Amino acid sequence: MLFINSFPRTGNRYLLNFLNRFLHVENQVYNTETMHDVEMIQKSTPNQVVIIRSPRDTIISFAVLKREVEGFSGDTMAYAIDNWLEWHEYVISNIKTLYPFTFDQVSTDPIGCILEIARIFSYGHADEKIMRDFRSNLIKDGLNKPVSIMESSKLSPNYQEFEQEFDSQDPELLSVINEVYSDLLIAVTKRQKALSIVV
Repeated sequence: MLFINSFPRTGNRYLLNFLNRFLHVENQVYNTETMHDVEMIQKSTPNQVVIIRSPRDTIISFAVLKREVEGFSGDTMAYAIDNWLEWHEYVISNIKTLYPFTFDQVSTDPIGCILEIARIFSYGHADEKIMRDFRSNLIKDGLNKPVSIMESSKLSPNYQEFEQEFDSQDPELLSVINEVYSDLLIAVTKRQKALSIVV
């Protein structure tokens, strides 16, 4: 069983679309709720893939989602920041039981990510050429553009407002966010090295 359990707006659905098409797994589970599963991230038993994305892009995109799609009426930016910080502290604390990939890896080489996941868990998968031809055709058809996949929030007419709201946060808070992200990248790099992940 394979679980995709990442913070919203990090490429969960994008990777899952490729996994569903090409990876031979008896059961794949994606958290369809907007919120990620904090309880699950602390468990060592499930095979959990997590995707890491830069905090600025993730938080802004999540804030857009909460306010415009879900109608969140509170302080959306504060809510998004608090949730991002809490989630990624959990990821860092439990990194030794997780299988992490970065947003850049997933967006630029989803097939490479699939091959690594298949290797780690000994899953079967479609022929690599078939997979790479499929992705090449997506790119030719213009279906791999950011606005078509993982960055749809940038289509929001209010996206720039959210950017300004994030950038105007207290400098100390932004510093904390950047420190957590720096620690997160170090943890992910070490974990990928331990798993011999190369994408």
